[in-house]
Amino acid sequence: MRKKQLQVLLPVNWNEVSALWYTIRVEGPENSGIELDQSRANSALLLGRVLFYIEEKIEYCLTELGSFADGNSVPETASAVIGIAEENEGILTGLLEILQEQFTEEYLGSEGKITLTLKREGPGALPGLHPVDLQKLVFYLIQLPDGVQKTAAPGSLQADSYCHLNQAELLPDGVHIRICLGSRSESAGRMLADKLCYLTEFLGGDCQKMEQPDP
Repeated sequence: MRKKQLQVLLPVNWNEVSALWYTIRVEGPENSGIELDQSRANSALLLGRVLFYIEEKIEYCLTELGSFADGNSVPETASAVIGIAEENEGILTGLLEILQEQFTEEYLGSEGKITLTLKREGPGALPGLHPVDLQKLVFYLIQLPDGVQKTAAPGSLQADSYCHLNQAELLPDGVHIRICLGSRSESAGRMLADKLCYLTEFLGGDCQKMEQPDP
């Protein structure tokens, strides 16, 4: 199995924003990254879906985002701090309840419980991600392939590759993302890595490919 890591940086700009701040947390079951063909949840990508769903209903800004996993594993938790207008408190609470029901139904039978929590942090002024950069980040998270990918490598039969987001963190200079890849076919793995790097560069980011040695 040929393994790679992609180190991604999506640059961002900031504005100071006065809002009512909430922490959103996604918690899923332990996931080693081995059973990637079993519809295992990636908490970071589920958080991306949460942010996308909120974006469709109300305006918000983002000041923090983080999701981490050791080694080659898949993140079990992910969190974000968002700011909203006070009149949208009830809408945000209702949206999280709807998403909790959806995630529970989607992963029933293949997962332990997936939990969404919402914590009110209070009003204040904080640095907020520029709206365009927020849209790019959410687009990236919902477009990332996850799990086993069927890749038709040139000159060979269809080859299984895998891909999952391993870490994501919003820092002052941008969103830092680590993606783990693997494939039994060198050409199939290269095609998948090139696809992800193209997506990154299309959004104005930087993508570095790194070989991952076997343990």
